[in-house]
Amino acid sequence: MEAFLTGGQVSGVTNTGSGQSTDGADVLQVFAWDGAKPSFGWNFSGTQTGAQPLEAVLRGLTVKDPDIVSFCDGKFYMAAVYLATIGGIDRVVYEVQAYDPGVNGWVVVIAPTLVDNGSGLSCSSPNLDVDRKNGNAVITFAEGEVYVRALNIPAQTLYPISRVTFSSPGQQSSRQPDVAIFEDQASPGSSVVSVISVSEYTPSGPGGFVSLTLGQGKLADVQAGGTTPAIYYAGGSALYPLTDKLDWPRIAAPSAIYGRLDPADCLIVVRHNDNIGGGDEIHTLAKFSAASSSLIDHVISAPLLARTKGSQLPAVTYIGDGGFVAWQYDDSSNRLLNKNLDVVGTWVNWDGSSNLSGGNLQVANTQTFGAQFAPSVEGRNGATVYDGVLAWHDAAKADLAYKPLHWSTPQLRPARSSASAPLTPQDAEMTNGVGVYPNPAAAEATALVQLGATELAETVQVLDSRTGRQVATLPVAGLRDGVNRLSLPALPAGLYLLRVQTSQGVRVARFSYLP
Repeated sequence: MEAFLTGGQVSGVTNTGSGQSTDGADVLQVFAWDGAKPSFGWNFSGTQTGAQPLEAVLRGLTVKDPDIVSFCDGKFYMAAVYLATIGGIDRVVYEVQAYDPGVNGWVVVIAPTLVDNGSGLSCSSPNLDVDRKNGNAVITFAEGEVYVRALNIPAQTLYPISRVTFSSPGQQSSRQPDVAIFEDQASPGSSVVSVISVSEYTPSGPGGFVSLTLGQGKLADVQAGGTTPAIYYAGGSALYPLTDKLDWPRIAAPSAIYGRLDPADCLIVVRHNDNIGGGDEIHTLAKFSAASSSLIDHVISAPLLARTKGSQLPAVTYIGDGGFVAWQYDDSSNRLLNKNLDVVGTWVNWDGSSNLSGGNLQVANTQTFGAQFAPSVEGRNGATVYDGVLAWHDAAKADLAYKPLHWSTPQLRPARSSASAPLTPQDAEMTNGVGVYPNPAAAEATALVQLGATELAETVQVLDSRTGRQVATLPVAGLRDGVNRLSLPALPAGLYLLRVQTSQGVRVARFSYLP
């Protein structure tokens, strides 16, 4: 079940951001959002929460499109970057604040400060990432071209600005950048900085393409700044016809080398639409150096391909050597879920492919009324643990919703169908017409029972697999021919049997439960 931050004080949101850090004992999670009152909120180890306007808002600026990170060196920090309207144009501004657990409050460390070139052009797409071992952050944004600028949070150092040169074949313009930093504990300056952007080539004659283009460079070069570009084309592009639409690319880097991973590896997510009736697809692209120098492309939203209207605003993070992808899905026409906006997602492997059997998707929001949208996600916190956090805007509750992500257990409810065709192929989880989805199971898992045309259900039981003792009974009233879905009750961690007795015999499926 998700938690909420403000008690109904959030509205008009178009974008959210999430970050987290730890001192080895406590974890600080921070969230940012725009809308009627752009703000940030926090959750300190589940014991203290709160929310307040961004400092720029308190100083009278109009703010939108925020991103946020957290860092801890014994003291907990948050750094936020956003667009602020100054002199009639959008400028890129950042601020840093320090958290005091004793009073559950914040102290401004760096007041709102301009980051961009001041060229007179409106800026867009400000994003940042941080190395949680050393406090080195990198901000990226578009100002006619794509730029990066490094920041050390505890040292309060803002480095010179640097232009990004993707140098992909025929590139003429780039937009919507995002940035990720590999956390190199041994040699921070050699950490790889990765920037993803949508690039376009428009020739005077026929042809042209739009591409998702990856640039990479060393953190030390980004910190040096100056006229020499610090980020160069990394040899990975995903090319599409110029008539296609690519939007909202996001990128994540790992926090350590987990066997197969390299410091230059990264996970990317983007919304793609062929603009000729094919609908929205959410693609994951992985740079996996051990396998290929090119980007490995997967359509991660495959279960939605027949009903893809409104898959937007994707987010991605590493957790361990895998990752998690989330996006908002418009179900208003498709009527597969709650007939409005929902936050869906899936666990992915190191190469960007789905980690869930059958390419299954999951739904983050347990609230089934109102719109749930604009997700953000963070899986790294500065420690080698598999804990993350997912956040989004719950319009019905007028709040910022958030919930934990754990690689070892999904912590999300499976997608369920309100139409004849299920959103996900849950039926594949059954053996002899009985099963549990997902398996391992967690809160709000589903028991699957398939009955024949003349078959009658008599009992559905959950048994302890070691002792055979009955621990739960599920209702059989209303079960009919076809696949029936029953809510599995909360259980202690362990191994269980789902036992179904019908007029034609007994069937059993084994499953594990990880609360």
